[in-house]
Amino acid sequence: MFRGYLALGGAELTNTARLVAHAKPGPPQSMEEALAQCRCAVPRDYIHYDDSWPGLPAFLGEGPYVLSNAPWYDPAIPQSAEFLGAWVTSAEGFGPAPVDRPVNDALCAGGVTGPHRDKARSLTFEAILVGCTNAGVTYGQEWLSCRLRDATSLAGTTLEFLAAHPEDSAANPETLRRIMSRVVYTRELRETKSFGVRGVEHRQGAVKTVGWEMGVLDPYVYGPATSRSVVWGTQVTERIEWAHAPDCESPASCSTIPVLASAICVPAVVDVSPERPPVCAGCIPLCQVQTRVAPIPKAEGVMCRDQTVTLTITAGSRPISANFWFRPCGSSAACDRTGFLSLAGLPAGGTIVADSVVGRPYGLVDGRQVRQVGIVHTPSGAPWTSTVLDAGRCWELVAQHEPGIELTVQVSVRGRQA
Repeated sequence: MFRGYLALGGAELTNTARLVAHAKPGPPQSMEEALAQCRCAVPRDYIHYDDSWPGLPAFLGEGPYVLSNAPWYDPAIPQSAEFLGAWVTSAEGFGPAPVDRPVNDALCAGGVTGPHRDKARSLTFEAILVGCTNAGVTYGQEWLSCRLRDATSLAGTTLEFLAAHPEDSAANPETLRRIMSRVVYTRELRETKSFGVRGVEHRQGAVKTVGWEMGVLDPYVYGPATSRSVVWGTQVTERIEWAHAPDCESPASCSTIPVLASAICVPAVVDVSPERPPVCAGCIPLCQVQTRVAPIPKAEGVMCRDQTVTLTITAGSRPISANFWFRPCGSSAACDRTGFLSLAGLPAGGTIVADSVVGRPYGLVDGRQVRQVGIVHTPSGAPWTSTVLDAGRCWELVAQHEPGIELTVQVSVRGRQA
């Protein structure tokens, strides 16, 4: 993997190109930048070998790297301008997913094996923190420790990186994007060495080597997202054909059967009111239903046999209830259906995301992830689970609902590499 860039929870964690730009700054473009450069001058020959990627700022859509736009910079904390950045020198655990499959001796010759299981990952990092003062590098160490605390929740967070160094390669850097899900912080940031580069007395080290560890509860690595707005290829509206005659005798014509009860023993009253079903999703109108079908794109950038599909569904001007599932292209067999999703009363204008990378559904309100309650189910009443499809086959998305409802569906496909 490319050690030059890590993003935790969608925000930059380490960036070697930023550190190099700070250590070898160009002409300042503002007075604030000039003052920051004056306070933090390091020996120009400190970096003997640069393994960063010069194209990273353009790839991320960021401007020139200067101290005043660093993610850790705070004008209220002067020493924040005295920290140059973190340089990851070692990152272990990014290979194939660890596996566990016990083999035991058989009663006769040979042995027997248990089921294959993909285990959780363990990631180990080593990095160099570079500052121009001891106060600056200490501030940087505290900032990095605070950022790692973003991975302390039970659900974990995401870790983004590039699969390989893009320089001198014909590969499109976008296809090298990778993401890990459910990443947790498992061992604190530890300082292993501290030293200086100026050779001046009355100073302490402005460079520190540190290490930390993280665990990945979901052992798979996901490739770049291939996102498309769904354009329905076929739309069919079907009416229900009743099997019985429409002129059935009304049940009200039945006479009441008399009951002779005890005069002294009060009979027990049994409540015969109907029970509510355990889940209200999966229900569609009886008169007529509309079925829509659309192909889904294939995952890009990852050689694998699995792909995950995330659906983002937005309701129109009124609440919607609908069923969704996936099937091989052209198939009409009920047994080929998979990846069921049912929506029950998604409010008008509301957006729900069934995220197959994170492994849970959630709502979107003003761009923020929020908890959804009672909207996402499956037709059987079971909880919704991530949709994982065979990447070697062609797949279609099927939606079934009452005719005339308005909804927008976006599909995002990622390759899943073990």
